[in-house]
Amino acid sequence: MKKWTETEEQSLRRACARNLDVTQLRCWQSHGEASVKDKMLELGVHAAKQANRKRWGVQDTTFLMEHLKEMTYQEIGDALHRSRGSVYREALQLGLPEVRERSGRWSAKEIAILTKNWGTMGKKVQKKLPGRTLSAIYSQVGLQKLGNPTHHWTEEEDQILIQYWTKERKVAKEKLKKYKIESVYGRVHLLRKRGLL
Repeated sequence: MKKWTETEEQSLRRACARNLDVTQLRCWQSHGEASVKDKMLELGVHAAKQANRKRWGVQDTTFLMEHLKEMTYQEIGDALHRSRGSVYREALQLGLPEVRERSGRWSAKEIAILTKNWGTMGKKVQKKLPGRTLSAIYSQVGLQKLGNPTHHWTEEEDQILIQYWTKERKVAKEKLKKYKIESVYGRVHLLRKRGLL
């Protein structure tokens, strides 16, 4: 079995990082498929699924570099007929400074959207925050101390339950129709435990 050189390992790493077809590398011919796959496992890299990926051309890369500041990854992906992840990986691969800024800091506008909508929308708020993963949203929820969206009841809503639940349950359900019925019953149970209902 032929020993791998440092140059061959670097070549394999680069090919995987850039989503290139590893079967076209010299090491594929010199080491064989099994050896290349073993080396990829050892290095912790993965080959691209070539059937699902298209190469980045000069025009696509230029478009990405020109529009990264004013467009989201999703918008760029839609314009180029690519996934949001593909756009992000290419920007990361190019070492564009905007990638670090976009993936890290939250703008005041994004935090306002999250704060306003978290209590009623939960994880569906991701639709209002393009470019943010659920993981990033949950992290920001923790930082902002927003808590679990199903337990984000207001005092006014509690008063509706206290006033209407025992006598006019339909009125209470109608006034609180933004909540699932299970959530309403859960809140009623909690208010009873607290001795308020």
